[in-house]
Amino acid sequence: MIREVALEHQINLFYCACGTTVGLSTDEKISEAEINEIIGIFAEAAGKKAEKVTFLTIAPYSILTCCGRMSLWLSRYSISIIPRRP
Repeated sequence: MIREVALEHQINLFYCACGTTVGLSTDEKISEAEINEIIGIFAEAAGKKAEKVTFLTIAPYSILTCCGRMSLWLSRYSISIIPRRP
């Protein structure tokens, strides 16, 4: 179900062959809207309503105030979510 919803939103996720793990990649420049869209995809697939998240903007907590990319080099998604093993 997640795959279908993600494709409707034109979001490409990684689907592990085990059938229980979904991965995605992003970078530090991901927007609040993009984060909320990804959360919305998982909520929709689960039949739930997603709550909106907002970024922390108070230094030193805002990554955008200290670590924002200064060029377009590797400016697409590159964060990895690794599942916990039991």
